[in-house]
Amino acid sequence: MHGFGRFVDNPDDDRKLQNERLRRHQEPHVADHGAARFRGGTPHTVYKEKINYKLKGGGGGYLPHQDSYFKLARDGDSKLRKERMLTDEESCVCMIAVDAMSESNGCPYIAPKAHTLGWLAIGGCEPSAPLKGIKSSNASSKIELKWQPVMLDKGDVLIYGNMMPHMSKQNTSQQNRRALFTIYADEQAVGPNARSMYYEWEASNRRSNGSLLVKGKANRFFTGTPVLTLQQAKAAAAS
Repeated sequence: MHGFGRFVDNPDDDRKLQNERLRRHQEPHVADHGAARFRGGTPHTVYKEKINYKLKGGGGGYLPHQDSYFKLARDGDSKLRKERMLTDEESCVCMIAVDAMSESNGCPYIAPKAHTLGWLAIGGCEPSAPLKGIKSSNASSKIELKWQPVMLDKGDVLIYGNMMPHMSKQNTSQQNRRALFTIYADEQAVGPNARSMYYEWEASNRRSNGSLLVKGKANRFFTGTPVLTLQQAKAAAAS
């Protein structure tokens, strides 16, 4: 799999995310086979998708974190707001290994059973949305996470929930490493337009100036090399 191009949800606005070829690859499996309904048999919908590259020789890497995807709601003035964090029962991440993954090229690590503890404030991180119905630990809690590498063959799929702590190291091998991600959410919880609402939120907030607000990083946990234009790099250095 290659040549998926940039993620741009709206062709007229390259600040948003899109990957129509990726969507065409994934969505037929959802529509035709009802892939992995949530507990209780509720239908799911695509919430977000992306492709992660870890280039050889030290590319990529993510600090320990929980994904904390959230439900969005629209107020009377049409503005979006974060209503609450999604539970493990309402969302899941599907990671597809485009290339085989090992400890040397930055395979994912998870902390088994730690998702049952709820929000863990890893590294003092505040939740991204209100924790309604989700347990939480404050930042001073002494919780030791036991990390387990998940080594994947090409084509393997790793599925984990919104509360699962995970991390990955940089790719120190001499081969590039790629992974496809699709985040699914319970349609009854997030509504049928969750994906378009998520990218609208991103374009108005974190991605309102491309990736400049996070200084060229995918997010605050990313440890790889930032991706910025020369003009953005100068602006980020001056901020």
